[in-house]
Amino acid sequence: MSNTIITDEKFNDFLCNQVVTVLNDANNGNKESFLPLLVVLEYGEDESYPVNVFALAFDNFNDSETRHEVMFEIGRQAFHNKMRPVAVFLSSEAWIRVCKPSDFDPNRRVSEYDDKQEVLIVVGLTIDKRANAVSFPIERDDKNHIHLGSPTFLPYQSGVPNTIEPMLIANFFVGYLQEMQSSRN
Repeated sequence: MSNTIITDEKFNDFLCNQVVTVLNDANNGNKESFLPLLVVLEYGEDESYPVNVFALAFDNFNDSETRHEVMFEIGRQAFHNKMRPVAVFLSSEAWIRVCKPSDFDPNRRVSEYDDKQEVLIVVGLTIDKRANAVSFPIERDDKNHIHLGSPTFLPYQSGVPNTIEPMLIANFFVGYLQEMQSSRN
């Protein structure tokens, strides 16, 4: 057993479980969009990891600041609801773009670039900052219905630096840990 609250294997297995959920949802009909979901795994005495699911149906989801604030607030509320999170996963549509350091502009949104790609992404983060992800390219038919391409997996691997930095869901843990610290003072 690892000295972590959730093992790498269980963390990556849950990523695969989330992929199955996403694929089942995608194959259930003709969708023009996916409802973003936040899944919180809690500590369980027997490694059962109770699961809480939050549908992120709120105004201005496309506004980065709003998304970060909501994620922070969900983390705060998780503390007050006596949750014991060990990992969180977010599934959502997103824009991605591969860029070189020389063409990175922190003031420009990925959606503003011509060479962006629309994806459905499932990204995970543990309380001790291990990250994993999978992305599916999105293609749209003439009715604007989503069809998912082949997935690209980025599982967490011990001894290898994280290749992703899931800043949005990190705000869940920031909110949670800040509330925990405040309650101790």
